[in-house]
Amino acid sequence: MEKKSYHNVAIMQPYLFPYLGYFQLINSVDTFVFLKDVTYAKKTWINRNQLLVNQHPFIFTIPLHKASQNRNINEHFIKTGWAEELQKTLILNYIKSQYFDENFDLISDLLYDCEGNNLSLAAEKIIRIISEVLNISCEFRYSTDFFVGNKTRHDRIIEICRCLKATTYVNPIGGKEIGLYKQEDFNPIKLRFIQREDDWGNLSIIHYLLVKGRKETKKILEKYKLIR
Repeated sequence: MEKKSYHNVAIMQPYLFPYLGYFQLINSVDTFVFLKDVTYAKKTWINRNQLLVNQHPFIFTIPLHKASQNRNINEHFIKTGWAEELQKTLILNYIKSQYFDENFDLISDLLYDCEGNNLSLAAEKIIRIISEVLNISCEFRYSTDFFVGNKTRHDRIIEICRCLKATTYVNPIGGKEIGLYKQEDFNPIKLRFIQREDDWGNLSIIHYLLVKGRKETKKILEKYKLIR
């Protein structure tokens, strides 16, 4: 077999039931690194996301035990006793969806499996399982696999890319919009931003599995381009 001449890498914090674009990012790379040993930030999408409730966007939060911005993501644990309520919300609002029967049991199992679990481990498991269900072929790694010294988050990402011998680092389009990264910082590694081609919104992957199903969701993931 001919050896590939490129190696695309993406690095992100682990999210619980992330938005569709998270999986599109995974689908665009060869290696995806969970950035798990960085500070947890409140009011981000790490343990929150959106569904449609009564046909309107609704933010759901998976509660954490003593959430603190002074501890890393992988030092947090998820509370118990919330999964049943979220499961009921899904039933009330999605039971008539075309692919409810196909995917509801899977989602329910993942919800209950989260309870009392480590935040990072739970998110990583969810993302791995859903990626497999969507037939996404990608190697998963962890930031803790790489000893890069006492560096800033920005410099750690660059160093991890070098450790992986990446030819391209792929980042969500938001990083371009706010000027988070510059090509000169990554040289000779190419810096690219993933831009979706369809406006499918920013709801949780849960929504798309129940409404679009596995095959159609995977088709949506394929519609992107990498820009400078």
